[in-house]
Amino acid sequence: MLATALIVTLATAPPPSATLPRVPGMRLRLGMTEGQVLAAGSFITLGTPEGAAVLRKGPARFFGVLGEATVVLRGGLLSEVRFEANGVGAHSQDYVNDQLRMLSLERQCQTDEPGSRVCDLTSSSFRLHLEMTQGRVSAHTFPWPPPPDAGTPGGADSAAAGGAAPAPVATLPETLTITPASRNRPDAWPRILPGPPVQYPEKAKQESIQGVVWMIALVDTSGVVMNAAIERGIPELNQAALAWVRSTKFSPCRRNDAPCRYAVRVPAYFTLY
Repeated sequence: MLATALIVTLATAPPPSATLPRVPGMRLRLGMTEGQVLAAGSFITLGTPEGAAVLRKGPARFFGVLGEATVVLRGGLLSEVRFEANGVGAHSQDYVNDQLRMLSLERQCQTDEPGSRVCDLTSSSFRLHLEMTQGRVSAHTFPWPPPPDAGTPGGADSAAAGGAAPAPVATLPETLTITPASRNRPDAWPRILPGPPVQYPEKAKQESIQGVVWMIALVDTSGVVMNAAIERGIPELNQAALAWVRSTKFSPCRRNDAPCRYAVRVPAYFTLY
């Protein structure tokens, strides 16, 4: 009986911290338990949770740069880390950039010059979105490919009615971007198909809170959003933005004559005037 209990305990215990993917430049690892996260830093719970997630914030270092990190825990495990620092000198930014270049990460950048860097750095288990402007460093680390949201209905990637698993589908290695001005031309993807507009929270309207919430959505082969996460948000508007993008349909993707999933960076605009 004791042996059986021990086997069950070992089977359900979280994996050792050393086997989890490390967040570059930090002491944290994706998949850590909440206890392990709290042992690694001083994080206080934020008053504005995102859905079923628990958010904690506290001081942290990213390759030695002092700033503030927001850790996102889902199901008691660390699923995202967002780091921000202001007043960062050019030499410190160059040091961070050099350290990241030394890692074995696929690097794709919109801009990659001193004082103006916007890059996605991808490994086999996580992606880091990096932004470095004059005096500011921002880094968002999350699992890659993003796990499908089990609560999202349908889509070409869903299991068949008989319970059979779908055939493996490739996910594009790069994150695509919706062009804010034109939303891409009709024959291109990713393109948002016509649908309901973003619902502006009444409380945010009353408090004159406005701005742009940036999200990353994982889109399946039929154009249905499988999962979505905030990349750069506004606490009072995040839930409305996520609800909108999860109900949005995108144009399907094909590459090399085969259907594929893709991740897309999507803005949700909240403007009063």
